Amino acid sequence: MIHNGEKIVVVVGAGCSAEFRLPTGYQIMASLRNERVDGTPTFGFGIGQALNNPFLEASPSVFEGDRSNQSAVIECLKIAKEVADDSIDLFAFNNPSHSNICKFYSTRRILAAMYEAASGKDEFGFKFELQKLRRSWRSPELQIRQSDGKLKSCPNWLASLAQKYTAGRSGPEDLDPSALEIVTFNYDPIIEDALYVFITRGERFREATMNLLPRVHHVYGGFGELPERLTSLSTIRECAEKISYVNDDALKPAAEAVRAISEATAIYIAGFDMDEKNTARIGLDKSTAVKAAQAYDGNYRLLSRLQRIGVMNDLILSGTPANPMSIGSACSQGFFDLAALRRPALRTRSRTRGLRGKVQ
Repeated sequence: MIHNGEKIVVVVGAGCSAEFRLPTGYQIMASLRNERVDGTPTFGFGIGQALNNPFLEASPSVFEGDRSNQSAVIECLKIAKEVADDSIDLFAFNNPSHSNICKFYSTRRILAAMYEAASGKDEFGFKFELQKLRRSWRSPELQIRQSDGKLKSCPNWLASLAQKYTAGRSGPEDLDPSALEIVTFNYDPIIEDALYVFITRGERFREATMNLLPRVHHVYGGFGELPERLTSLSTIRECAEKISYVNDDALKPAAEAVRAISEATAIYIAGFDMDEKNTARIGLDKSTAVKAAQAYDGNYRLLSRLQRIGVMNDLILSGTPANPMSIGSACSQGFFDLAALRRPALRTRSRTRGLRGKVQ
């Protein structure tokens, strides 16, 4: 549970959405690099084709008939095959003239992972194609694919977080949104949707409204609430225009994320590669809060970055390349209580120093 006076902040990256089978920035870049450059741009695609067909073929529909993008798309695909950039964000940073195409491509890939093919009928009884939200993130248990290819059942980390938020509370009137905030570098609205479902699913908190739920801050913008049924190509454009990259001229300060980090008493880091531009953007490198982290496969670059911002080794739950640790697996080991191992020592040390007159 969250005790009185505690302010918990969870910082999440693409690895957290990957547990719901959404692509990471690395996977999106790999997909872009493998796109065909010899396809024929085709007009008139439906929403399913626009999301899932080769990008060059689907581009007239993705860009809603804007022919001016055709040569730019081909050039972007060719460059992607030649550069060493390992993530779509880095590729956009190093090739700013193609940043807008990267946003559309990322949006398309994320939406394709969130929706599945379905059909509906209009008022005259005629069938039409649509895409329906999968909502797999609303399940308290997830099937996570392991390094050996087998599926393993793991807790949904958002269900674990919802449980921590409501533990010890008697009803909606006892919920405190300032006690738990999430800072996310992801664009999708899965966190908001899943937390609402898990918190209000039982009788005790069924009447909780959105303003009583944990606050969620999207550092680079977010899609917002998505329709249950996706039928319009314009949704791709609308979502793409809401997101930003670190090199965008009009990028707004992440004021709410910075505030949350500065006020935190404990910070949990999960599914986040700790790129220094991103940690600096939210002030994570300056925070003196107790920090705990999940490291998926024990990557040394990530571990060194965690240590540089003050995460102690005993507060890192780490997997290995042969046996990665998902966030759900970390939660089954009590990940969101890990920072409590350090808090008693910190209180004792502060009290002792105060008696000596060194700290007022």
